[in-house]
Amino acid sequence: MQIRKKMTIVKRVGIVSITLILLVSLLISLMNWNWVRDFAAQQISEITDRKFTINGELNVNWSLTPHISVEQIQFENAAWSKHQNMLELAALDLRIDLIKLLKGRVVLPEVTLTKPHILLEKSSEGVPNWEIQKDEADPEDRTDFPVIERLRIEDGSLGYLDVSTDTELIATFATIKGQAGGEETTELKAKGKLNGRPL
Repeated sequence: MQIRKKMTIVKRVGIVSITLILLVSLLISLMNWNWVRDFAAQQISEITDRKFTINGELNVNWSLTPHISVEQIQFENAAWSKHQNMLELAALDLRIDLIKLLKGRVVLPEVTLTKPHILLEKSSEGVPNWEIQKDEADPEDRTDFPVIERLRIEDGSLGYLDVSTDTELIATFATIKGQAGGEETTELKAKGKLNGRPL
């Protein structure tokens, strides 16, 4: 009798545990992640003193390597620039390895950038727009850069402007699928002028 009672209790605990796990999983899957989107954009804007916006949806599909997708990302340029944004990105898709994250390592098995448009430039005084005027973090507080195992770029462009050296370059880049199962490669094409001379 006691064994049966113990087995009954174990079954009930098991059923309750599985039910709770399923309910939590369901709640997470139905969660509206846009509040996270807005919070993250606000935090980045405050840290950099530049406007960072995410105008599209943020979606998360859960697994041991969750798939995260974000659409319509923009990062404001330096105040002295004639161009409004330093970065525009139609979509960012990535996966993150939860097992390695629990061990303290940020590993992204796959990252896909769709229509990334980046503008790097220097002012007439030689100030680069990629320098963020904030107090530098203590070297001991800095974290390692995430490991990206596979990077794909779809229809990207990179501009570089430097008035002081009469340099204006525009490059396009994209990930090209390998033939017959070969490895993917990134193709880069550039045009413009370098130190006043045609490139």
